[in-house]
Amino acid sequence: MEFIPERLITLRQINQLSMRELGERVGVSHTAISNYEKGEDRPRPSVLVKLGEVFKVSTEYFFKPLTMEVSSVSYRKTNDLTKKEQDAVGANVKESIEKYTFIEEVTGSAKKPQLPKRKYTVEENADVEMAAQRLRAEWNLGDAPIANVTELLEEKGVKVVFVDFKDSFSGLSLWLNETIPVIVCNGKFPGDRQRFTLLHELGHMVLNVRAKKFEESVCHRFAAAFLVPEKALFEKIGRKRTTIHLDELFILKQEFGISLQSLIKRCFELEVITKSTYADFMGEFTKQGWKKKEPGDEVLPESSFRFQLLLRRAIAENLITPSQTMELLKIVPSRSKHVPSRELQKLAADAKDLYKDEELTIFTDSNVGDFYSYED
Repeated sequence: MEFIPERLITLRQINQLSMRELGERVGVSHTAISNYEKGEDRPRPSVLVKLGEVFKVSTEYFFKPLTMEVSSVSYRKTNDLTKKEQDAVGANVKESIEKYTFIEEVTGSAKKPQLPKRKYTVEENADVEMAAQRLRAEWNLGDAPIANVTELLEEKGVKVVFVDFKDSFSGLSLWLNETIPVIVCNGKFPGDRQRFTLLHELGHMVLNVRAKKFEESVCHRFAAAFLVPEKALFEKIGRKRTTIHLDELFILKQEFGISLQSLIKRCFELEVITKSTYADFMGEFTKQGWKKKEPGDEVLPESSFRFQLLLRRAIAENLITPSQTMELLKIVPSRSKHVPSRELQKLAADAKDLYKDEELTIFTDSNVGDFYSYED
């Protein structure tokens, strides 16, 4: 078997380790690590074992051919990631989607992306509203609230990856192998911000914004319009209001999964409230410190069970080998013994029970970062 240098590079980037730091962990020089990554040398078996222990993978991982290449990355201007952090995000995405597409392949569950064949052209605000309406219509969503944006995107063939990064990183969109659309979102955000970010990044994928300097604000409006369609907002709150009770906003926040600030901005954009009323709301939010942490109940973080269900299906149906099972479940056998077959059998039995469940509920903790309104 041939050692694949890119596998080592990917793991080092995901863990944001320098060559020197990695070398110290496995007992070799940084020059040796550099030579491994350049393909000029191959790690000894003992070093391979140590690398596997550091990164919690089997030694077989370093010999797997690559299947993913990143293309067309769209970083938001507010993302002040260093080159090292950008590499970590890219490597994390490739690693996650490689596993996802593998499980889809063995279970016969791959989904073809259902994005528009041509991007929607945007020259004015009305075009943004129309784009959101058209995509909702193409996806047969009507004007109803979206229960889970992540599951919707995955159902439409868009892969979603959550990564825990500093609060200044919101999200990005990219393509793998030029055929797989991927949206990356900060996993530390509260649910409303995650949902907004996912749809903002979707905007980058489906909109052709003629005035590029306004692309970010256009994608903001697209996200809001997709979450809260114009017709739905008018039905809930009316076409013209002199003011809006905060309790109304609390209710709509939970119903549509959108922040209070974004709801108020949406009302202003659709001329439900005047510029003066909007300014009064924002002034009060600033005064109360609500721009960073909004009052009331938070929207639960986004989640999707699709990968986990497909993985358990593959285990239950014996579609993957024991070593593949351990890698995908991040089980690393020690140097002294293999994982007992009875443990793998138990995993298979548990998987069968899990896959038969009609409902599966998981509650996820979230470290909430600062929340920003979608103003320019």
